[in-house]
Amino acid sequence: MTSFDVKVSISDEFSRSETLEILQSEKLLTKYFKSPKVGGATVELSLGGFPGIEKEDLKKISGRDFETNAAIELHNALIPIRASHPELLIDPKFWSWVALVPMREYVLGRWCKAAGLFGSPLPADLETGYFFTKRGDLKGHTRSGPRRLYIAARAAQLADGNFDNLSKFFADTDLYTGIFERRMSLDAETAVELAVSLENSTRAERRFVLRSVQLMLGTVALEYLDRSQKKKIIELALSDFQANAKP
Repeated sequence: MTSFDVKVSISDEFSRSETLEILQSEKLLTKYFKSPKVGGATVELSLGGFPGIEKEDLKKISGRDFETNAAIELHNALIPIRASHPELLIDPKFWSWVALVPMREYVLGRWCKAAGLFGSPLPADLETGYFFTKRGDLKGHTRSGPRRLYIAARAAQLADGNFDNLSKFFADTDLYTGIFERRMSLDAETAVELAVSLENSTRAERRFVLRSVQLMLGTVALEYLDRSQKKKIIELALSDFQANAKP
């Protein structure tokens, strides 16, 4: 088990050069990060399997099994923080630190083609640097390397009380972004039901259903729907697609 004293970044978003500078030398953490002042208490994050990434992991790091396990571990590691300092979990500055420090190797391996790992250099223009640090808009949260894992795990846990359906979110990256970059995903049950229904769908079917569900929910207060009603809305959208699909 590896433990880290939690830090938050000092700016909303780092430039590419600043991101690269931090990745090259963790000694600069005091320059770019500070300890959060939350009730004067020390905040700590403990991770088991991460941040260690072995070379053989690179072949499976983007697979649904690997991402599911990573999401579960991160979710569980953050339980103490969620209980004591929940405001950190919606702070993009906190997630910048998670991506750049404890989960640095995961993000480099998963999103940066293993740049900087196992003897490979970090490029001067880290094109995928935004996976480490992004502003607090919806897209920024869902495309943060570690944040996206936590969002899916939290939705599964809130909807079902377990992680049985979590892997369905990682069946396809397009499915994940299609669900979580829409406001309807703020409801955990709707997000899970969409993942369950669209796990094996085609791209065209998925996009039609997501747009249709979003449109139908535009005039509905989600808090007044039970889970069966949410599922029925998704089933109606699927039926519409099949009825209009070309033979």
